Amino acid sequence: MLCINIKATAVFLTVLLTTALATTYNIEKAWAGGTIYIKPDGSVDPSAAPIQRAGDIYTFVDNIYDTIVVQRDNIIIDGNGYILQGTGSGIGIDISNGNNVTIKKTHIAQFDYGIHLYKSNSSIISDNNLTNNIQQGIFISNSSSNVISRNNVVSNVREGIFLWLTNTTTVTGNNVSINGGDGISIAYSSFYNTIINNTVSHNSEAGISLGWEISTGNVISGNNITNNVWAGIYIDHSNGNTLYHNNLLYNTNQVVTVGATNAWDNGYPSGGNYWGEYTDIDLYWGPSQSETGSDGIGDTPRTVDGGNRDNYPLMSPYEYWSNPIPGDINKDMKVDNNDLYQLAIAYGSSLEKPNWNPNSDINSDNIVSVSDLFRLGKNFGKPADNTSPNGKTPASARWK
Repeated sequence: MLCINIKATAVFLTVLLTTALATTYNIEKAWAGGTIYIKPDGSVDPSAAPIQRAGDIYTFVDNIYDTIVVQRDNIIIDGNGYILQGTGSGIGIDISNGNNVTIKKTHIAQFDYGIHLYKSNSSIISDNNLTNNIQQGIFISNSSSNVISRNNVVSNVREGIFLWLTNTTTVTGNNVSINGGDGISIAYSSFYNTIINNTVSHNSEAGISLGWEISTGNVISGNNITNNVWAGIYIDHSNGNTLYHNNLLYNTNQVVTVGATNAWDNGYPSGGNYWGEYTDIDLYWGPSQSETGSDGIGDTPRTVDGGNRDNYPLMSPYEYWSNPIPGDINKDMKVDNNDLYQLAIAYGSSLEKPNWNPNSDINSDNIVSVSDLFRLGKNFGKPADNTSPNGKTPASARWK
């Protein structure tokens, strides 16, 4: 019996060792055979590279430890969840003078630049992880009309996303956090870009920066900008930009501007930004905040600096403010006696009546009536539970 056990143990150890060696071999066989080119004719060079082509779709079939240079337009590069990793220099995916290239589902790390687009237009960078790159996770220069969406851009040594001499590009739905420089930087005469609905947090410099040379016509909206070490937003000598519906919380400086004048709200009733430290009152509504009744907008503008102010600062994080609990007339994230008082002031009113307040018309039928009182009463005493510090309110915290 002892002999059988010893033999069985020997067989088990042999199998285990063989499996370990096979696993090691599989790791080592990942491509590190030099730069890979997707050629203008569509071919992959060298042909042994672990990229499978099906028409205009190029899919990773293994990890790659070298640069990919794209020389063909109108293609999709699908990382398929695999790793593209460098040795601390060079570019992960390099596109120059390209058009309509999609890069998706790739883990890119340890290059100078994770992805670089130069003089390239109408391309999409989506659903990638870009981490631990020495310069930027994504660097786009001298380009236009690109989309950067739903990427995780984290722990790069300098900026997360950098737009340089770049126009009409949309940056949306990305997590840009814990980078050593700015989270998102728009620089050197970059015009008419849209930075919307991103989470930008814990970056060592500014969450979002705009400037270095004059950049104008950019829209920064709907972003959660939190816990950035130096500033939430930094603007240097760039005018004519619009910033609204952003949540600015727990940044060392919420905003720093140098020689810049910009719009910090989207007018009334759309509103401005949510400032974590803003604690003014909300007793009035209307473009001049002079009509009796609350509207979820502070009655006093929030001064940014001498030449900039948010005329319509929000009283709660934008995601909640735009879809509050029915009955939360003043949008302070709870339904209480203050809301009941606001409804009482407007009770019985309709359009054009002096005591009319559209925010008290909870069911939007153009009259403040018992139906509105019923809806307020249904949610009375309910707070918006689980509202996170970055301004996101889960659907479970809302009542219909």
